[in-house]
Amino acid sequence: ATRHFVPARLCPAAATAGASHRTPGPRSMSTPGPLDGGDIPTNEEIDKFLSSNDVDENAANDLKSCPPEVQRIVLSRGGLGTARNPSAALIARIRDARTSVSSVGGEKSSGSDPGVEAFLKANEVDESAAASLRSAPPDVQRTVIARGELTG
Repeated sequence: ATRHFVPARLCPAAATAGASHRTPGPRSMSTPGPLDGGDIPTNEEIDKFLSSNDVDENAANDLKSCPPEVQRIVLSRGGLGTARNPSAALIARIRDARTSVSSVGGEKSSGSDPGVEAFLKANEVDESAAASLRSAPPDVQRTVIARGELTG
């Protein structure tokens, strides 16, 4: 099972609940993706996602212009119904997914920590959660790693 982790500073509900934030695994989409076996969304699935979430035209166009792997990661995180500003939430997801795809694709940013990468691999963390941890400040990364193995 893929594990999802979002630092408490990024998901206050998880801190309040006293548990880590976990979301369901990827939904079934049409064709397998190259990074982690996730499925690449079809144009119809992207259109359905956009029509079911109240996002502006710029955010919608940004998602449509993304590479399929980025689209898969964004859609795998589910709907935007709880976001105060769905368009901003979508743009943030796209940014995180782009960072994640770049990191996994071997173009690791100069700040990529081998300890963080080892933790992510050992705990089978999904790409959106991995992007969150990679983009967290070093002290937050150290705290997460110090807590040890993620258990479900």
